[in-house]
Amino acid sequence: EITQEDKESEVVTSETKKETQDETEEAEKETSEPEEKN
Repeated sequence: EITQEDKESEVVTSETKKETQDETEEAEKETSEPEEKN
């Protein structure tokens, strides 16, 4: 049985995963940009 709390924590988990992914992609972009300039 899935309670409302379970649904909410699932949403929070997926949102956190997406945010972490976005931050990782941004960090990778920042890391690779200076290499291209040199």
